[in-house]
Amino acid sequence: MVALFRKFGSIFGSSDNKSPDEGLSLQRAVSDLLFEASRVDDDVTLNDTAIAKKTLMDLLKVSERDADKLFAESSLVENRITSYQPLTNLINKNLTYEDKTALIRAMWSIAHSDGSIHSFEDHIVRKIADLLYVSHTDFIYAKNLARNERNS
Repeated sequence: MVALFRKFGSIFGSSDNKSPDEGLSLQRAVSDLLFEASRVDDDVTLNDTAIAKKTLMDLLKVSERDADKLFAESSLVENRITSYQPLTNLINKNLTYEDKTALIRAMWSIAHSDGSIHSFEDHIVRKIADLLYVSHTDFIYAKNLARNERNS
């Protein structure tokens, strides 16, 4: 019986023992989340793209060219994410709490860029903040900062 399970596992199992987040870069994970924040209201604007690219350059210290490339890769339909868990696990392992709150603030800036918050935008930022273990106080503070920047 055990031999049957081993054989079944060898036929259908993967030959490598990689975790789902192996092979995923930190830059790509952040870029994917920023793209999701801009895409979720079905209206990706130039402001959304500019905020995302600036965040990639500031937070991850990538060049403008690399930020353009990362965001372009994230925007491809075949690269659309199906789970936030591998992305947030990678981010949690590699970014400081301050960096994670900066990411949430950037996501709020993207959500505010068109002047209104769509319920889907609110949902994704809230979900990502929870997965990144950003406190509710810092979540609200980031939301207010982004709104105030938009209104000033």
